[in-house]
This record gives sequence, C-alpha cells and structure tokens, in this order.
Amino acid sequence: MQLERAGYSTVSQALDFRPGHDFVHEMQAAVSSAARTIAVLSPAYAGSRFGEAEWRAAFAADPSGERGLLVPVRVQPCHPPGLLATRVYVDLVDVDEVSA
Repeated sequence: MQLERAGYSTVSQALDFRPGHDFVHEMQAAVSSAARTIAVLSPAYAGSRFGEAEWRAAFAADPSGERGLLVPVRVQPCHPPGLLATRVYVDLVDVDEVSA
C-alpha cells in the first residue's frame, strides 16, 4: 500500500479484520485510534451501510475540518453524501496512477 510505503500506518477491513472478529468492534477501534480517516469517495462507498459511520466519527471529532481528521479522496465520479459534501476532497478521478 502506498501510504505504508510513505511511512504511515493503516487499517483496512480487507487486510486487518480477521475472520471470527466483530466487524463493528474492529471498525470502532480503528476509528478511535486513527490520527486521520480517509474517506475513499465512490458510488460504492456512498452506498455502503458502514461507510457513513466511519466518516461521521472523524467528522464529529473535527466538525470544522480545521484539524484535518477527515480526508476525503474521490476515486470515481460521485457526489459526496450528506455533510461530507461540505468537505474539500482530493480528486483522483481521471488522474493517472503516477500523478495520483
């Protein structure tokens, strides 16, 4: 993962949540301990049952965005849902991999 190569630690459901563990508990632990939350904006994320819960925790801790706890990154054409629509996002739509 690019972020880890750059020296950041990450938590990802696909890589870090193990079979038999409680998904919601793992998500709460990750959100609670994260220095930042990256919301990967796509139609699938906007339609996710748990995606909103993830970004709302970071939004609640930093409602004005001044601390930069929530970093939205748009990877597919979509409109950010709800209060997330007020956040400036990194736009990677139509950006080549090297530039991204």
